[in-house]
Amino acid sequence: TFQPLEDSGLKATVEELNGATKINSGLFGNFFSQGLVDTFNKTSELEDVLEDSLSGWSYNINGKRGDHLEQILKMIESASERGVDREAFVVELGGFDAHGEVMANLQANLPTVNDAVGGFYNRLKQEGMLEKVTTIIISEFGRTSTPNTNRGSDHGKFCPACNM
Repeated sequence: TFQPLEDSGLKATVEELNGATKINSGLFGNFFSQGLVDTFNKTSELEDVLEDSLSGWSYNINGKRGDHLEQILKMIESASERGVDREAFVVELGGFDAHGEVMANLQANLPTVNDAVGGFYNRLKQEGMLEKVTTIIISEFGRTSTPNTNRGSDHGKFCPACNM
């Protein structure tokens, strides 16, 4: 669950620590400190925009990483208010490195991934956003095309990918 910076007390602490510039403070330390404070401020601004801009979309996306895809939908919806015309988002999901029993692994993992991606796709379609959003699903490493002796798949040169 996301806890706003104001509620956590972290922002005030960081601002106090980073505001303690002294005569012997280094240029890079000051640059880092200002960047950190700016990031907190931008995060607070983004939080306000997301809270104010939600038009009543229903974000009920089930499955693994459905909550991440819901957040991406909120970002897409608020893009014009944030002055953004092009963005890239990444959602990662592990658990597919099956050197043994690859079919059991896929049968356990793919239905919930399908639920999440299907919910994301359906919401984009419902809102008329399919022509404006490209979704890419890809593995970060290749697999062998034939099974190993453990009914699994080893690292290889074939990389599965899906574009929508």
